[in-house]
Amino acid sequence: MQVCKLILPLDANEMNPNKRRRLRDWISTKTRHKNTAYATWLVADRPRSASPVTVNVTIRRGRLLDEDNARASLKAVFDGLFKGGITPDDSPQWVKLGTLTQEVGKRWKLKPEIEIVVEET
Repeated sequence: MQVCKLILPLDANEMNPNKRRRLRDWISTKTRHKNTAYATWLVADRPRSASPVTVNVTIRRGRLLDEDNARASLKAVFDGLFKGGITPDDSPQWVKLGTLTQEVGKRWKLKPEIEIVVEET
């Protein structure tokens, strides 16, 4: 059963672990991603799940990310959604990453987004 579907107006590449930047910039970006995820959850009427969930993610942007970088880039988003949000925490007991797909092209270059679909397992 689907718990919720959220669209986050974020570019996952901003949290790419391979990006070189100052610590202050990294912390600022991480905080923005976490807060955007949390705010999107609030606007969606705070959906919750009493059982473990599987999360299917679609990253939409201009260019492909390496699979491992795409997965690592979602850490702050998951913290914002699952630590005391949809589930009590984001541990493997509660949250499992299902599919991770990417849609790329000119359409998403200037308006990247992350689609999160949460389903009870």
